[in-house]
Amino acid sequence: MTTSMTPVELSSDARLYQPSNPSSSDLIVLCTWLGASQKHIAKYMALYQFLTPSTPILLIQSHIGTITRPYPAQRRFMMPALTVVENSLSGPSSTTGQAPKILIHTFSNGGSNSATQLLLAYREKTGKAMPLQAIICDSGPAKGEYWKSYRSMIMSMPKSLGFRLLGGLVAHLILLWMGSNARLGRYPIFEVLIRDTLLSEKFVQARGGGEDGQRKISYLWGKGDDLVDWVDIVDHAEEAKEKGWLVRSEEFVGSGHCGHLRVDAGKYTEAVRAVWED
Repeated sequence: MTTSMTPVELSSDARLYQPSNPSSSDLIVLCTWLGASQKHIAKYMALYQFLTPSTPILLIQSHIGTITRPYPAQRRFMMPALTVVENSLSGPSSTTGQAPKILIHTFSNGGSNSATQLLLAYREKTGKAMPLQAIICDSGPAKGEYWKSYRSMIMSMPKSLGFRLLGGLVAHLILLWMGSNARLGRYPIFEVLIRDTLLSEKFVQARGGGEDGQRKISYLWGKGDDLVDWVDIVDHAEEAKEKGWLVRSEEFVGSGHCGHLRVDAGKYTEAVRAVWED
């Protein structure tokens, strides 16, 4: 059974969905992939409304304009969302009476970048790592092979005539611009920053466990993904294990990029439930 949720627009990229009967300081942070449509986002909103109907959902969307902003500007855009996280952390969880449960669920590198910028912004403001219930990585994070990144960017663009005609050129220019900035030392490499930040104890700590608590991360992936190499995800999971994280990894058969829920809703739901209720 789902409950109605009232959206509050925080910025052009972020909205907070509040249940009609919120009873918790817990929070779901949903960081969607580049150009994700509302009809697809709605399926994941419904999933969390089913699993934990009294928990607010902070939706952070991403698009081409998001990832082409300089990193400092990206973090400034995160300030309204960061305020929501800080407000959540100021109260106890209604389910345990302990520290609130905050779960970050990322999709592809677009969503992983949103999560990364949120974690960086929290560290800059508080000087602390963000205490999390867990991180869920759906279809990512990728290492950033050029042509896969190119196809991902093309698919995220608007379907207007102008983008159909010039989208390929725009995608190449963006990727070359991002690569040049990294080579010149202006900014860290996009994919490296994401993969490192998500597993860094400087930016993530276990909920209620302090710096020495065991951090938790779950990977949802499939070999049918044509935009992200599944080996990149498995490698990241292995790195997490080596760093002492509690790691879950679920392979989905027959599903493409960010399409695992559609192909096997039961398995996906139980994978998310296990992380949330752990």
